[in-house]
Amino acid sequence: MRRLVGAFSLALTLRLARMVLNLGMVGLLGRYLGDEQIGRLFVAQGVVLILMGVCELGLARIPTRDHVSHRDQEPLIAGSAFLSRTMVGVFVFVCLCGVAWVKGWQDRWLLLIFGLALLTNGLVEISSVMTARNRIKEVIVAQFGGFLLSVALTLGGLLMRAPIEWFAISFTAEQWFAHFVVWLRYHSAGGRLLQWRWQGARAMTFLKESWQELASTLALLTFSRIDSLMIKVINGDGDAGQYAAAVRVAEIPMFIPLLLASIVLPRLVDLRDRERERYDRRLGDYLALSLVLSVVVSATVMITAPYVVAVLWGEKFAASVGILQILAWTFVPYALGIARSQYLTAERRLWVNTLSLVIALAVQYALNLLWIPKWGGSGAAMSVLTAWAVGWLVTSLVFEPGRRFVALQWHGLCHLPTMVRELRRLTQPQLKVG
Repeated sequence: MRRLVGAFSLALTLRLARMVLNLGMVGLLGRYLGDEQIGRLFVAQGVVLILMGVCELGLARIPTRDHVSHRDQEPLIAGSAFLSRTMVGVFVFVCLCGVAWVKGWQDRWLLLIFGLALLTNGLVEISSVMTARNRIKEVIVAQFGGFLLSVALTLGGLLMRAPIEWFAISFTAEQWFAHFVVWLRYHSAGGRLLQWRWQGARAMTFLKESWQELASTLALLTFSRIDSLMIKVINGDGDAGQYAAAVRVAEIPMFIPLLLASIVLPRLVDLRDRERERYDRRLGDYLALSLVLSVVVSATVMITAPYVVAVLWGEKFAASVGILQILAWTFVPYALGIARSQYLTAERRLWVNTLSLVIALAVQYALNLLWIPKWGGSGAAMSVLTAWAVGWLVTSLVFEPGRRFVALQWHGLCHLPTMVRELRRLTQPQLKVG
């Protein structure tokens, strides 16, 4: 618990700093580029983020789980995941370049610059190893360093009145720099990438289990990006820019459930193998905490939306206020979905996520076709909220593993006052005797 609190405190501090800086950068970009240009930039980035989900191969959590359970097999686990993801990343990048050039897409240069981040996909495995070694703080600091580089490049581009492509470069540079710093820390701790070995049988085992996680990841990414694409096609770049601006603000607090998940999952897997009763209790605490935090964050974003939009972009983006107020409440099902994914990963029952997300994606696509022509960005936001509620909340009551998830969360809510007292005691300075 002390390690969890310490890691979360550092990560939260850096993420809050990142949130403030990111808000400032998004505001400056919006004022400089305007709604049509920023719509082009964010839509192109969204396409590449979906492709990055493909290259991930669903191996975001499974190797981390195996690193905890089989510490002596690190070279084979890491090597199999690293080389598999790297080969797919290179292949997808080459395909993106070929299609963008042959089709002569207007935003092909944006896509190609963003696409360079696909080549870093295998390097994520270094962060998985560091997380399994309880060195998540070093990964968090490296990611923040990459973000600071991105901020510096963005500010430089604004001062130089750079073209839109420059701001795609800042995103790609952030990815490469963060992975480079994590590699340096791993190397200084005695880790050697050259010792990693690809094992065909292990890679196939990963893929047999991870296809469900891959489907879930792709569906989740498509959830958050398909709206901008559909708005761009149906209503044009201007409306897409208004919507994308609101999405960028709504996405800022989404690091909280991901951060909790990265810290909690290795410990949950370890507890599940040793102390089942304690595992259930701590899992319930984690699920309850996710729910409470998500409601507080959603309410805060909804209330502050008019002021945030006014400060960041001014009257040109007035339509983004209503969109942001709707999107704010998508954080609740999103946070619960991330928490449920940790539970299903530990229990090896990810098929529930896959089926739930397919159902939710179908709901979202159908509602987009109905509501975007009528209400534009607000219609897209309502379709996201409805689909995510179906995917993460309704299906939890339908499928058996989901019902146990709900039961554990309820027990966690009942235990929440006790957990708060424990955390308060752990974070208070310890008195030294003698």
